Amino acid sequence: MNSKQQGMRIVLIGFMGAGKTTVGRELAQQLGISFFDLDELLQHQRVVIATGGGIISNDLAADDLEKSAQLGETVYLEGKFQTLVNRVGGDPGRPLFHDTEKAKTLFDTRRSLYFKFAAWSCQVDVESPEKIAEIIALRVFSRSI
Repeated sequence: MNSKQQGMRIVLIGFMGAGKTTVGRELAQQLGISFFDLDELLQHQRVVIATGGGIISNDLAADDLEKSAQLGETVYLEGKFQTLVNRVGGDPGRPLFHDTEKAKTLFDTRRSLYFKFAAWSCQVDVESPEKIAEIIALRVFSRSI
């Protein structure tokens, strides 16, 4: 592992249901590094982070995300709205999806912001979380060698 990889942080962003936590855990396992939610970011040097879906709409958090991009790789887990609805639409723990119309408006609003803050995007509609993690790991490591 080279010095650039030792301090690596991979930040996963995307709308609810995109798989940030699931892919993040799998990616961290494949890379042999830690996985933490955003609140734990500052305590560790080398991690994969799953943010809340709204991080890009909070000015302070977005500023922190922009700064963290200098330290690591920000990847947008991009999925079609219907895919995300199918994944979490019936989950009572996902209150934003109780009104699908409002969720779609929010999704459309955030989409351009995800692209703004991400170095690149990875489609999550078809592949398994394991395959998505593998794709991210290969791309991140090929760029840091």
